[in-house]
Amino acid sequence: LLPAAVPPISKVDLACDTPSTITMQGFSRKKRGRFVELSEDRMAATHTGQVDEMHGGLIGDGPLALTSTGSAYFEVEVTETRQGNHDGLAVGVTTLDPSEVVEMPRTIDCLQACWVVGYDGQGFNSSTEQRTPVNWVSRELCVGDRVGVHVVCGCLQIFVNGRRVVEGFRGV
Repeated sequence: LLPAAVPPISKVDLACDTPSTITMQGFSRKKRGRFVELSEDRMAATHTGQVDEMHGGLIGDGPLALTSTGSAYFEVEVTETRQGNHDGLAVGVTTLDPSEVVEMPRTIDCLQACWVVGYDGQGFNSSTEQRTPVNWVSRELCVGDRVGVHVVCGCLQIFVNGRRVVEGFRGV
């Protein structure tokens, strides 16, 4: 699983809480939207486009580390926000290897094999091509909030500051 994140209103820092072998070391410098600026260490991303401008997606540079139980987890921290966007941060995972992504799409939910939650209170499951309302509106995130993405037993869960806010999708 690779993390997929869209920071349309935020600057985010990535923290992977699982041990790694040959796994994700940061965001992919090559597989990012045209309005994404990465820090030198590829652990922080900023959306540089105008309000509500797309092309803010990015993915990790490799797979997430799996725990002994087969679950995966990553977290982003909001370090900056911008007012006026209709959508908020969207986070999730994809099973695509970065080398399989020829060009980053306008929005991250256009990737094949992705499960993403956020935007304006919805999630997207690419295997069913369905959008589902969720009880979390990510544009309400504040500086300092930590958003965790946990995949366990084929289910995507979203946490904000340690509290589960979305049960997510099955079949991940």
